[in-house]
Amino acid sequence: MLPDEFINGYVDDVVRLLPRRGRRDVALELRALLVDALAAKAADAGRAADEAMARELVVGFGRPAEVAARYGPVFTIIDPADSRRFLWLTVAGMGFFWLFTSMPVLMRFPVSSVAEAVSLLAGWWRFFGLNFLWWPGLLVVCFAVTAWLRRRRSGATAWAHRRKDGDQISRAGYIAVIIMDVCLLPVLINAGALLDFLFEGQSAVKAHQLLAIDENFLSYYGPWLLGLLVVHLALYVVLVVQGRWRSLTLRLDIGLTFAMCGVLAWLVLAGAIFQAEPINRWAEFLIVLVILFALVDASLKVRRELRRATPLPLT
Repeated sequence: MLPDEFINGYVDDVVRLLPRRGRRDVALELRALLVDALAAKAADAGRAADEAMARELVVGFGRPAEVAARYGPVFTIIDPADSRRFLWLTVAGMGFFWLFTSMPVLMRFPVSSVAEAVSLLAGWWRFFGLNFLWWPGLLVVCFAVTAWLRRRRSGATAWAHRRKDGDQISRAGYIAVIIMDVCLLPVLINAGALLDFLFEGQSAVKAHQLLAIDENFLSYYGPWLLGLLVVHLALYVVLVVQGRWRSLTLRLDIGLTFAMCGVLAWLVLAGAIFQAEPINRWAEFLIVLVILFALVDASLKVRRELRRATPLPLT
């Protein structure tokens, strides 16, 4: 193949990826550029240009898609700046949906062999796993619409500083968390006594049996969990009084969160909370969700603390 034919084929592949209106001008410009570069390359080599020299030139120039991107706007469904956010939302959403549906299945149908586990997960995948693939599709549509609106309104509005004080807290939100934790304490201490108090001693025996606390939990795991919960409550009271995160309170919260997750994981793997097996399975499932949310929250706080410790240079 002659060098000119090789270059013409390369130029055709490039302009095919461009809008029809500007193809002719780009083809003329790109062909002239490559012909001049090939002539200079042949002069430096001291021999006539051939197919191998033309191939080396166009390979070094880039793939047709890359070259086409230099000559015109590239149509993208998701803006490159949104790629990381799209990936994070996709992985987080799919992980949450799959975990939320797989954990009850695994708890309801205990397995005793690898073959049973594979069969159970295969059934879960057919009935639940595939059904949640709508989530990435929904994200693609949302990000595509956002990118289209952004391109239509480009330059219409000026950039504005929207950074908020990340250390400011919602006192109402943390007061609600404190109230929830305080309501949880009687359940950890004595759920039966709580039932008698609420129903004036008229609660059913079945309810007592379902909410009966496991003795090992009261002896081994309960004190650790109760102690961490009380310390965390005290920290949140201080936080509500101050109205904002400080470096010390944030680091204490991160440490307590990781410690709480460790105790909860220890409880799920080696212990039980309730004597009734169905209630205990649902409790373990909820604990796993709490651990996941707590780890995500603690990781975001660690990231924020690291950013605060390494400020951006001003010059």
